[in-house]
Amino acid sequence: VFGTRLRRAEDVFPPVIGVAAHKGGVYKTSVSVHLDQDLALKGLRVLLVEGNDPQGTASMYHGWVPDLHIHAEDTLLPFYLGEKDDVTYAIK
Repeated sequence: VFGTRLRRAEDVFPPVIGVAAHKGGVYKTSVSVHLDQDLALKGLRVLLVEGNDPQGTASMYHGWVPDLHIHAEDTLLPFYLGEKDDVTYAIK
């Protein structure tokens, strides 16, 4: 199975999938995490952005304990405040 990772042409923009709802507690994070794990298991490179959950639920699904492992400087906050030019510093 080595060397069989799916590839797209360099000039093709990757697809973006958004999971949204106007109500809380409707499994948005669960759907997002399970979708990213399924796509990764199928050989795709996946970036899950947890941009609006102060609880860090998606991070916990991936083994990070927000109170122990994630600090304000590791989040998107410095980017939103204009302190960072891009978000690569926050990708784990």
